[in-house]
Amino acid sequence: MNLRRKVVAVVGDGANPNRDKSALVGEWIAQSGHHLLTGGGGGVMTAVTEAFVESVGREGLALGIIPGSTSAHSGRLDYRTKGSGYPNYAVELAVFTHLPGEDPEGERSRNHINVLSADLVVALPGGPGTHAEIQLAKRYGKPVLLFLASNDTIWGKTAGDLSGEGFAIVRDMPALILKGNSILDADKASAESVRIALSRCVIRSWKWDDAESLQHHANNRNIWRNLHDGFPSPYTMRAARRWLTHALSRFPEMDFAIEIDDRAVGGVGFVLKEKPAGRSVEVGYWLGEEFWGRGIATDALHGITAYVIDQYPQTLRLCAQVFEWNAASMRVLEKAGYVQECVLRKAAMKNGKAIDMVQYVLLR
Repeated sequence: MNLRRKVVAVVGDGANPNRDKSALVGEWIAQSGHHLLTGGGGGVMTAVTEAFVESVGREGLALGIIPGSTSAHSGRLDYRTKGSGYPNYAVELAVFTHLPGEDPEGERSRNHINVLSADLVVALPGGPGTHAEIQLAKRYGKPVLLFLASNDTIWGKTAGDLSGEGFAIVRDMPALILKGNSILDADKASAESVRIALSRCVIRSWKWDDAESLQHHANNRNIWRNLHDGFPSPYTMRAARRWLTHALSRFPEMDFAIEIDDRAVGGVGFVLKEKPAGRSVEVGYWLGEEFWGRGIATDALHGITAYVIDQYPQTLRLCAQVFEWNAASMRVLEKAGYVQECVLRKAAMKNGKAIDMVQYVLLR
């Protein structure tokens, strides 16, 4: 069995961070369970690494291949990196090289290490260094995906120019996820979407075009106050797209949309606990405020409970934790067959205050 974790190299402009693209790419790599590799500098390299290391639940490491040079003084070698910005603060494992890289495709460029270490190279808009790395990847036979909009360029070359040179172009995040997964993980790429029709709603896989509806319903302080602080407020379109990248990248799939009238109006999901609690699952849910009081959350909870039991028959225990003031959610759990197990004193922080959490459980 091959235990080596896949490595995705991300290359791009060393000055312009392209934050929107970088945030989504970093989130995708983190949630896919891969290592991230960059050149360890500024711009895209910093932005994508920030997003990667901030991603909740990621398992891979943020690697940086650092350019540098040596000089001999009195019988010893002195080393210095290419500049004070190397490595950037978000790099977790820096590999320092003696390769200064004046010629980004030359033999003394650390770009060879970047490319040779990668299972996939993803390129964002950039300049001559980015262009050199994608050309090296092509020469070494490494898979390369260029994440470029119609007005983006790499060293002055448009997506059309680069496509004409034989490079694969992806225009949006769903295409990057689909093509990236087909290269890195065939099982993930072939996984079928989930759709469970219930009496009051549908539980289904998230879709990229859920972003507008997700942002509309999630941007509500009354929802935020009942969820952990990982759920942002205000809930922006950028937050919505980052969440969708997260949800679409996880395998096996554990986060689902609650659909009413063909629109995503909430979310429901679960987390598989690790040993020694390996037969326990924690469930969670939220619903747009305009749909409260209609039995939809209870219906969704029934549905996800049945899904977990069917897909993970080893499960002996499902649990959920509710903030001390959330009586409505406690009623949802009780209607779905969960019973109160205990009160966890001062177990969570919300809005800067330590609060109790009420734990509910359903035993098989």
